[in-house]
Amino acid sequence: MKKKLMALLLVSALALSASACGNSASKGSESATSSAKTDSTASSGTQSAKTDSKTASAGTDSVTPMPTPELTDDEKALLALEVVDTELSADTVDELIELGEYKGLPLVVEEGATANIAFSGTVEGEDAPRDGMTSDATDLEIGSGSFIEGFEDALVGMKIGETREFNLAFPDPYPNNEDLSGKMTKWTVTVNDIVNKEYYLLSRVTKASTIKAIPKSKYDETKEYVEERFQSYAEDSGMEYDQFISMYNINTDLETRRVLQGKLTADAVLIKEGVYTADPLTGSSESVYVDALNMILSVNNAATVDDAVAAGIPRTWLVNSVEQLAAGKAILLYVA
Repeated sequence: MKKKLMALLLVSALALSASACGNSASKGSESATSSAKTDSTASSGTQSAKTDSKTASAGTDSVTPMPTPELTDDEKALLALEVVDTELSADTVDELIELGEYKGLPLVVEEGATANIAFSGTVEGEDAPRDGMTSDATDLEIGSGSFIEGFEDALVGMKIGETREFNLAFPDPYPNNEDLSGKMTKWTVTVNDIVNKEYYLLSRVTKASTIKAIPKSKYDETKEYVEERFQSYAEDSGMEYDQFISMYNINTDLETRRVLQGKLTADAVLIKEGVYTADPLTGSSESVYVDALNMILSVNNAATVDDAVAAGIPRTWLVNSVEQLAAGKAILLYVA
């Protein structure tokens, strides 16, 4: 159940901190897509802690530690942010973060979004789609390179419910199906939905925001969350925590600050909306919090927070998820 929560509802923290990784494989047939790419990047340049657990547990003595990556300018700036004793509140929020615009954002497909699409493709000169060139519902991350070149770019700017037609040629050669090499195809695509739209909107606001300083209480709370997450990964890998951190060259300070970018943005939005609470699990009757908490509990088959914690879901994970989902719901209210 703990893994289910991380996979389905902590996408905000993972995506906003750039610390998640996985496979960008389309659900469509090989005849309609390119060979799926595998994204093995993880935070601070390490390999995926989750997807590499089998390798690590198979014999940790034989696994060479990952090389220490060189810090980017953005990472250096993030590490240079001062941790201050100031508490985050309505009076101090502007001192701690320059919040990007969050009202009136267009909810459209952009790079980084995952769109659920229906598609149908017909080869030039043929009357009907071939097997595998149609789908009623496929999740496609824009920018993943999962579909043939040009397909994902053609969806940028589409709204939910919008249908678009366009022509594309298959690559030549096309190893997945040589019979399609170089052939022109006509595609009809409808955007059914944007997956995890609340987190997607929050990620856009986060990118447009600037953290000025980090409240110590938030840093300590988030560091606990980050360490618990990596403790879980270490256990899944059959490794001790310190061994795991060392092997993957994980900088927990940098990880904490990355997650805080999304967390502080979420808190700032909720403060600006006048609904912020320091205890998102029990301290608010505001609908954005209540709806977010109920969604998380429902997905994890838990009736209450106590049930979720008893089932092995750390409270820090619940807090982080509710905060960011609630903020995304608040942003969604203003979508243009």
